[in-house]
Amino acid sequence: MTNRITTTCARDCWDACGMVVDVRQGRAVSLDGHPDHPITRGFLCTKSRSGYLKRVYSSERITRPMVKGKGGWRKIDWAEAMDRAAGALAGFREKPGPLSVLYYQGAGNMGVLRLLGFRFFDRYGPVTLASGSLCDGAGLSGLKRSFGAAMPHSPEDLANSNLIMIWGRNPAVTNVHLVPFIKAARRRGALVVLVDPVESRTATLADVHLRLRPGTDGLLALGMIKGLMEAGLVDWGFLREHTSGFESFREIVDAITLEEVAVRCGLSAPLIRDVARRYGEARPASILLGMGGQHYADGAVSYRLVGALPVLAGYVGVPGGGVSFSGSSTGAFDKGILRTEEGGIHEGRPEARSLPKPAIGRAILSAENPPVRMAWIAGANPVAQSPSSFRVHKALSQLDYVIVADAFLTDTADLADLFLPVSTFLEREDLVGSYGHPYVGPVNPAIAPVGESRSDLEIFQDLADRLGFGEVMAGSAREWLERLSASLCSAAGISFEELMAGPIRNPAVPTVPFADRVFPTPTGRYEFIDLLFQPMHRSRRYPLRLISPKPSRTILSDSTPRGRSGPAVAHCHTRTASKRGLSEGQVVEVRSRKGSIKARLNLEPDQRRDIVVVESGGWLKHGRGVNLLTDDSVSFQGEGACYFETGVNLKEPERKKED
Repeated sequence: MTNRITTTCARDCWDACGMVVDVRQGRAVSLDGHPDHPITRGFLCTKSRSGYLKRVYSSERITRPMVKGKGGWRKIDWAEAMDRAAGALAGFREKPGPLSVLYYQGAGNMGVLRLLGFRFFDRYGPVTLASGSLCDGAGLSGLKRSFGAAMPHSPEDLANSNLIMIWGRNPAVTNVHLVPFIKAARRRGALVVLVDPVESRTATLADVHLRLRPGTDGLLALGMIKGLMEAGLVDWGFLREHTSGFESFREIVDAITLEEVAVRCGLSAPLIRDVARRYGEARPASILLGMGGQHYADGAVSYRLVGALPVLAGYVGVPGGGVSFSGSSTGAFDKGILRTEEGGIHEGRPEARSLPKPAIGRAILSAENPPVRMAWIAGANPVAQSPSSFRVHKALSQLDYVIVADAFLTDTADLADLFLPVSTFLEREDLVGSYGHPYVGPVNPAIAPVGESRSDLEIFQDLADRLGFGEVMAGSAREWLERLSASLCSAAGISFEELMAGPIRNPAVPTVPFADRVFPTPTGRYEFIDLLFQPMHRSRRYPLRLISPKPSRTILSDSTPRGRSGPAVAHCHTRTASKRGLSEGQVVEVRSRKGSIKARLNLEPDQRRDIVVVESGGWLKHGRGVNLLTDDSVSFQGEGACYFETGVNLKEPERKKED
């Protein structure tokens, strides 16, 4: 007999797919798309359909707690594991104090119950938190400064667009359920423009591809603004009634010619003018921003300039218009309960301090008063995913005690003193919001936890009991979910049971943001930028720009250990390689000022000649450590990762001298 369980993918992805799990004799045998989900519409990406069950049932998955000793890892029972964890937490809280403990929560588990880890450490602490973002920090900061909030249009609204600009985004790989909406609009006659330095899979969806020089996204937006003005396609009425600071902004626009913009972007001025004109005449046009264009020091500035395009064209608050970036995956839930009545700021103790995720290694090494002595890492693999992997590895290696909650021995878990095996989303109850669409999906357990795996909530509840504040974390997963979703259910006029049978549309998220032309800014208006560009620093020694997009086969480093091994693949233009005496299929050294990796060359005549493309994801110990190359600088605004500021060069690996 086969049971069918409705659930939602809880991995770090725009789509938050509705799923149906087939279960036979207690074992999940297949994953399919939920046919009634309004966005994901009954199909799954290959990362889930063909790969996720292999991960759940992998022989390499760790399903019992382990402690590391002089002889390596040793399996232990949960009682001993919790005694060790509670002892470490109690000891560091006593001396040198709770701020010596770092809590690093990643997005490997997107369920809302992951937020309860912050409740636990709020009561225990105040601790040191990992702040900022490896994904969208700079872009969100920029859009919020201009619009007051980052509020994307719902994907269904693309049906109203006559032109779609896909900017720094690769939905054919990272957001596959957006693709049918783009294709439908294109069949209806909408023009699709891709803005991306890389010849990505999404290029096949586009009518026009602007392969701009990396890091010039804001400049290109400025050039298009000049093109709108030249063509007389500016909505002056909207500017007068609903914006602030335009006169200062116009000084920035007037300070550069469109021809200068074109040279700096590596594009032609006529092409920029043509795209600007088509954008302004589309009535309306939509911009879909991705993560790529804001992975720079001035990423927030760039996205504010891109966001100004629909403002000048009069496409804000208009069906089929606007600028859409990342939404909040937890915005539907009541996060007030993450602060306890006791602990945290409520006892008059100082606020928890924070260290930026993009520079977490450097920040740990330099932290003082007190220094970081212990780390709790959950849902994350910062050694592989954070910039400057070597420095992250060094920092974690120097800590007195590291606890990692995961399912596999990742690069980060290798540095742990205590490993706690956690359940997957197929084995627990939860709720998932999306940052790519406005629907909330239920996570219903399809199978029993594999081995002795536990949910993060169960782990924190056990620890809270041992540390003397069990009542703060008490309650079943369902009881916590009811508390977290009470306001959502009330606003939607549904019961909690209906929510868990979902998906349910979040009624607080409009299909078309800012339709009332009111912006949650200090002025109540859209606020133009008045900052100038920060120049990018280029090196003659490392003249090629490294672009490390999301991987095509996995969700970042969320793979089985044997899932991706061997050298990475470096994609570059044929002439870029031949200029250095390199050839197709050759294993080369990709070197930056931070370090080097080996990669196999794939030559592509359509790539820009000034870039090298190496996918992110994978594990360092299996030859996929692209972040050994990246710089751990932090964006000027938003505490974002600046992955694409990294300059590299290609060369033949040095041969070892024979004795």
